Amino acid sequence: MVGAIVRKCVESFCVDKFFIGTDGFSANTGFTGKNLDRAEAVQNMAKQANKVIILTDSSKFRQQGVVMLLPTKAIDTVITDEGIDRQTENLLRESEVQIVKVKGMPNDLEPDTTMKKT
Repeated sequence: MVGAIVRKCVESFCVDKFFIGTDGFSANTGFTGKNLDRAEAVQNMAKQANKVIILTDSSKFRQQGVVMLLPTKAIDTVITDEGIDRQTENLLRESEVQIVKVKGMPNDLEPDTTMKKT
């Protein structure tokens, strides 16, 4: 669902925590996406949440989507891996965003392609 349908549906809901992914990040605009309809749905849902939490691997801080998803000031917490660069981490902390780093890099999640089929 997207557009006016999402907006109307989420008006009836209030949630404590809203977890979302992101396609990228910009120091100027905040978190970005690749799809306008999805970005509008996320923005509408975030308005109904007490806390907005971004779940993303650190590679997303080195790329930028084409549409604004949410400004940094709208985010309460970012959960990412240890690969986040210090400059971005400092920028988020200055905006009062809590950062939770988990061990392991995104490559740890890739399937092992060296295994031979039997």
